Amino acid sequence: MGERMAAAGIQELLDRGQLPIALEDGLSQVDLALTGSLPPLAIPARLDLPALRRHGPLALLRELLAEGSGQTASQGPEALAKLAPTERRTRLLAVIAQGVGEVLEHPDPAAIPGDTEFLVLGFDSLTAVELGSWLAATTGIRLPSTAVFDHPTPSALADHLSACLDQPERAPAPTIATVGMLFEELREAMRQGRLAQGLERLAQFAAKRPTFAPDAAEGHAPAPSWSRQERDRPLLICLNSFLPARANLTYQRLGRELKGHYDMATLPLPGYDNGPLPASAEAVAVALAHAVEACAAGRPFTLLGFSTGGLVAYAVAELLQQRGIHPAALCLIDTYPPAAMRSAVLKEVLSDWLESRSDFWSTDDDGLSAMAYYLELFGRWSPLPLEAPVLLLQAEQASAAGASDTWPQLWPRLTQVVKTSGRHFALLSDEVQQTAQHLILVLADYSGAAS
Repeated sequence: MGERMAAAGIQELLDRGQLPIALEDGLSQVDLALTGSLPPLAIPARLDLPALRRHGPLALLRELLAEGSGQTASQGPEALAKLAPTERRTRLLAVIAQGVGEVLEHPDPAAIPGDTEFLVLGFDSLTAVELGSWLAATTGIRLPSTAVFDHPTPSALADHLSACLDQPERAPAPTIATVGMLFEELREAMRQGRLAQGLERLAQFAAKRPTFAPDAAEGHAPAPSWSRQERDRPLLICLNSFLPARANLTYQRLGRELKGHYDMATLPLPGYDNGPLPASAEAVAVALAHAVEACAAGRPFTLLGFSTGGLVAYAVAELLQQRGIHPAALCLIDTYPPAAMRSAVLKEVLSDWLESRSDFWSTDDDGLSAMAYYLELFGRWSPLPLEAPVLLLQAEQASAAGASDTWPQLWPRLTQVVKTSGRHFALLSDEVQQTAQHLILVLADYSGAAS
């Protein structure tokens, strides 16, 4: 697991006092656990005690050691299951609030409204896993690592926990998403060097799904996921890429880095949640343009898209321009234009994605077929010149397949190209701080954000 974590995630664990365990040592601890040689509650860990002390008293460890008032016993699954529904829900909300406070070091978690989205609070993939582990240790209810995003508010999560308590046998929750048939087919096609055929198979599956036309597209406008919505900063509206994910986490780390500079909303693409797919690039542009206008509500805004999300953002900007609406700027983060999306480039990007697979990527058939469908849809699309400034942040470490510096010239009328350190996916993970700094500086002249 550790070898797949970004540097920022590893550093966060080190800062919290958790030191890495060598593979051989970790496996030996697993062997001990399987032979029953360890006590019922055992946590194999290497701890940096000075770092732990800097974070103050550790409530979770106090509870595990049964110190204090005995609150943990009253929060166990049997005790919670015996409570009346209203009292149980109130208790679970309090437990979740306590967990949020522990994980995020929130100053007043009890004051968080129950309908506040965890994404708005600042949860990312790492802290989501931490909260799930904290709740499991506190309540005895095992949760999948994606529970915070599958049940996106404290109220929704409390309802889910309550439903788990009503089950006669509380079996451990699965920790990874179901792998669909198409995922295995795509992976095998890539192993055999048949990426085009693999994507064609996914597209054939998508062709059987229902679609919506441009004149019905507004009814399929997606709801935004806000990471900040205070209306006291310029507005940044981000469009998801074609890669399927189980939650709107693509821009979560970037949002944390930009928090003092922008209000920020993310829009998912239609068709990734078993709903109908857009019949054309125009249909998806109409649906998303409607969502963008609803997000902006008359405010100036900047559009942003990472990777293939930049293609959609550009198409939306084109449609808005026809309506007389112009974003302050359009920012593309390492987005190849359709003319440069050669098979070799796609293969390298998809290979990196498959290697970085985690619980937060979706591998179900709906998401994968939607990805292939959008790739085919925008493979036939050509960008037109925009009146708004178009800015490109380009990864310095280009893939071997797309190493040429000439591909940005295929975008019509680029205003500025800025190179930033890292490979494609690293721009929003390991190198996200550098990416955010470039964005703040580049967009300051257009969005009104303070640099």
